[in-house]
Amino acid sequence: MGTTELNVFTNGFDGMPCTIAGKTPRYVKWVYRRENFDGITLFEDGDMYSGVVEKTKSRWKVGWLNEPRELHPENYERIGQVREKLDMILTSDKGLLDSGMQFVQCIRGGVWPACALWGMGAKTDDICAFVAAKDTTSWHKMRGAVAKHVLIDALDARVPGWTMERGWELMAHYRFAVVCAPRDYYFLSEAILNPIALGCIPVFNGARGIDEYLNMAGIITWSTLEELDDILPTLTAERYEAMSIHAEDNLARIEQFEIPEDWMILNPLEALIEESDL
Repeated sequence: MGTTELNVFTNGFDGMPCTIAGKTPRYVKWVYRRENFDGITLFEDGDMYSGVVEKTKSRWKVGWLNEPRELHPENYERIGQVREKLDMILTSDKGLLDSGMQFVQCIRGGVWPACALWGMGAKTDDICAFVAAKDTTSWHKMRGAVAKHVLIDALDARVPGWTMERGWELMAHYRFAVVCAPRDYYFLSEAILNPIALGCIPVFNGARGIDEYLNMAGIITWSTLEELDDILPTLTAERYEAMSIHAEDNLARIEQFEIPEDWMILNPLEALIEESDL
């Protein structure tokens, strides 16, 4: 498969070669904010409501609800304003998908660590959790509470001099990573994909629809802090070893999700590309 140009209106990665910093798509070349484009134009999140959908001439116009509902509810509540102006709307929101119309299932995707760090390397520690300064949403708050637990080592991005590269190096030594993520039904994101790439078994509070994409035998799920309290003492080297075959399966699966735009080209956008012979 060759490279396809996609035109995009975005404030999330405007001008970047890839939605994931430091990486390069295999099948997509982004072009930005062209109001005349003979192909597929995507309008990400708030850009659907900026007036550019109406002004842009494009063979296909695709809305893209990329951020989760809780973070930007206004983008979901206003979708009726633009729905009939778009040929397709990509979303992980089950309520919208169940309504039919032109909503099409899409994941967030994205694996941030460099490929050289991927693998089931030697493990020296049991349980970690990533914590950062964000405190906006329910999963941010849950993440902060989790990181205070006595059995969990907090990988704290608030520490002066912290870099994500250092975070990946540290996480790779752990058998289990506690993950708090958005609960939009199909919101498969970097929050769970990053630890899988580093050979960790996720202890996951988030989207339930990810079982369409990952082997849930390699993932431990929980909903409340009380449930997590019961799970944490069981996270031993022996349990990791018993689950490692499923963790390896998930590691093999996530390659397809590394670059979100490549996954989109091969999945929800494939029909448009074939129909248009792009």
